[in-house]
Amino acid sequence: MPDWGSGYVMDVEYTEAFYTAQAPQQLALTAIANGFEPPDVSGGLTYCELGCGKGLTSLILAASNPDAIFHAVDFNPAHIAHAQSRARAAQLSNIFWHEKSFNELAGKGGDDLPMFDFITMHGVWSWVAPELQNAMLQFMDRHLKPGGLVFVSYNGMPA
Repeated sequence: MPDWGSGYVMDVEYTEAFYTAQAPQQLALTAIANGFEPPDVSGGLTYCELGCGKGLTSLILAASNPDAIFHAVDFNPAHIAHAQSRARAAQLSNIFWHEKSFNELAGKGGDDLPMFDFITMHGVWSWVAPELQNAMLQFMDRHLKPGGLVFVSYNGMPA
């Protein structure tokens, strides 16, 4: 059995910030501006953030979209515990936290999650090994609704 954290960058603490580009409204507008149909959320909006870290982006999005359902995933138990504590303090009932690895999500561990209109991630794609990227692709293949949107962004240093 591989060591906990195998395939993940563990020697640098992940930064905490809110990434507006992950907001479903901004993603829908970006799709429209580029000639694509945004996800049909007339039946309700479902959203998943992969590699949520301490959950700030998902927390703010859940607070500002009370009729939507949010799921946030991170394999680090300290991150999830921190995010759950903040969600309780903010009395958010439309966000669900999942302490799972991407391999777990790709397997039976993802079976309890719904289909999503939006699946987003910031920074995580470039922080994990190729086998975990493949697990993420498997999860997205199984859990993205037809017409849904995936958003991937990266951490990058200027210049």
